[in-house]
Amino acid sequence: MPYDREFIPDETVFLMSGQKMLSDVLRALEDQLNGTPLRDARSAFRFLTERAGVDLTTTVATTTALRSVCEALHPASLGVIEKRFANIRSILIRAVEEYGQPRIWLTRDFDMAPEWESLLARIPREDDRCRLSPSEFAEIRFLGPEMHDRKLPACIKTLVNVDF
Repeated sequence: MPYDREFIPDETVFLMSGQKMLSDVLRALEDQLNGTPLRDARSAFRFLTERAGVDLTTTVATTTALRSVCEALHPASLGVIEKRFANIRSILIRAVEEYGQPRIWLTRDFDMAPEWESLLARIPREDDRCRLSPSEFAEIRFLGPEMHDRKLPACIKTLVNVDF
């Protein structure tokens, strides 16, 4: 059956079933580690729940989500010095990188239509391509020459300085 975009709500397109939460990462650590590394990991996760009030069962285990949580926290308000907070954050990030939700690499999963490759090649800096939202990028990746009948995302028009 061909992909029919109209029947998949935009907000659910990039949701993965079976997402890993921070509680899953802690369980994996408890299975894999022992000794001092396990003690430090438990301490870091306990700090996150008890002092920062983060619910491990509802927080997705991605480095992006964890960095957002950590950016909202301030060591002084949590009663620790900055060095201790940096150590806790480092332990948590490493744990999530190793046992958390794997990163989705949209650019590596499928080939782009040649028409879109040539269009994106006109963007002067590769870093500017990062300004595309996941849905805009997926739209570009999936659509081929028939795109001329559709409205091109505004960000692409801006980046390639093309009038459609």
